[in-house]
Amino acid sequence: MLQTKTKSIILISTVLLLGIILGGLSARYLIDSRIKNFERMRHPEGFAHVFDRMLNLSDEQTEAVQEVMEKHHERFLLLSTEHMAQIQEEMDLLREELSPYLTDDQIDRLVHRMSPPGPGRKHGRGMGEHSRNMERK
Repeated sequence: MLQTKTKSIILISTVLLLGIILGGLSARYLIDSRIKNFERMRHPEGFAHVFDRMLNLSDEQTEAVQEVMEKHHERFLLLSTEHMAQIQEEMDLLREELSPYLTDDQIDRLVHRMSPPGPGRKHGRGMGEHSRNMERK
């Protein structure tokens, strides 16, 4: 028969492990839903829908703010595109400066992890061996 101390340790360990698993799963779900919200905002309908849900607009309000939303969607999309281009440019500079000190595998990991995710990608886009070698030449 197990002692009370052993039972307590097993119970606490099980609860702790279950908490870690549930915490990891719920954090992943929250992150994925945030990413999906941002991806939806790339389309005019999704942009309006996100604000409609957030502000709980009535039908009359939704119709009235439609033109304003379309105008601002274009501006947000332009800012987002410019921002991502700047980030990619800075990442390219960083990779270029680090490449003399890193192995090919380390460069691949850097590019894969630090590239911004895009539609259908959960992680950075990475760069194939051929593309990386072509850039180095």
